[in-house]
Amino acid sequence: MGIVEIQAGPHRIISMVTADAITDLGLTPGARAVASIKSTNVVIETA
Repeated sequence: MGIVEIQAGPHRIISMVTADAITDLGLTPGARAVASIKSTNVVIETA
């Protein structure tokens, strides 16, 4: 498992994904990526 963080304007999108997905997508720190979000479970936390 790995954690992917995307900066979207003033917001951060954080997701846990498999190591295989990170490798398959070629994700590296600072790489540009696009998030498509579809979820049945959302956790909201305070800062």
